Amino acid sequence: MDTRIVKVINNNVLTILDNEGNETVVMGKGIGFRKKPGDLIPYDSIKKTFSLRQKEINSKFQQLVTVLPSEHIILSEKIIQMVYSVTGWKLNDNIYITLTDHISGAIRRYEQNIELDNALLWDIRQLYPEEYLVAQQALDIIEEECKIRFSDDEAAYIALHFVNARINTDENMELVHQVTKIIREISSIIKYYFHIEQNLESEEDYPLINQIRILASQILQSAKHEDMHEELYQVIEEYYSKINPCAKKIKKFLADQYSYEISGEEMLSLVLSISQFLSGYQERKTNAVD
Repeated sequence: MDTRIVKVINNNVLTILDNEGNETVVMGKGIGFRKKPGDLIPYDSIKKTFSLRQKEINSKFQQLVTVLPSEHIILSEKIIQMVYSVTGWKLNDNIYITLTDHISGAIRRYEQNIELDNALLWDIRQLYPEEYLVAQQALDIIEEECKIRFSDDEAAYIALHFVNARINTDENMELVHQVTKIIREISSIIKYYFHIEQNLESEEDYPLINQIRILASQILQSAKHEDMHEELYQVIEEYYSKINPCAKKIKKFLADQYSYEISGEEMLSLVLSISQFLSGYQERKTNAVD
């Protein structure tokens, strides 16, 4: 069975029309050699197919494959397919642009003995444990294919691409960085206020971190909602007298740094989450001594 060429990108990359009439990037060794639009090629000569539905992303991907080595594109596609297979996540097609470009750049830097430290390594490992674990599997694939073993810093960079691909299309990597920064800032306030010696990275700490993440997203999206629990917060304020000063410290910090007035409902959720965290922390600390 033959298929007709729409565009010749290079000797190994073409575009064709799929069964639904969408222009699709395909790869195969030498399939574009001495070919022109309108020529027929055997369908079984195609080794890789990239069906990207969004026209803008498809166009950007076509530009990308003209400048990056085919091996890097195939490597990135293998990682993306691993993610689908292992996790079942729904990823934005833009992952084919961002991850492919990043991995190709990382390989080039490695070949030039350039290593980038990731200042957010600890935060990413703590806040996005699922994505970080899958990113470690991506490093395994890179090592298998390229005989390169990247550091945990690189796993954190790749994890952020997975995080970004899982969120809404109108959000971007900058938003992920900003959310991570706010989580780190609020976590630090809690740690220093209560003299917590360890990092907040155990499984028991996730409810608190998730609550802070929700608050951070609200701040960056300026998403204020009707405050239905102001009176309830005032009732429990005295009951949680040891925790409330820390929550008020966080409230002042957010007002000063982000001009965000935290609501009674958000204060209530924050106080309860901190209380739950402290109970678990004290229990773990006691068990460690015993």
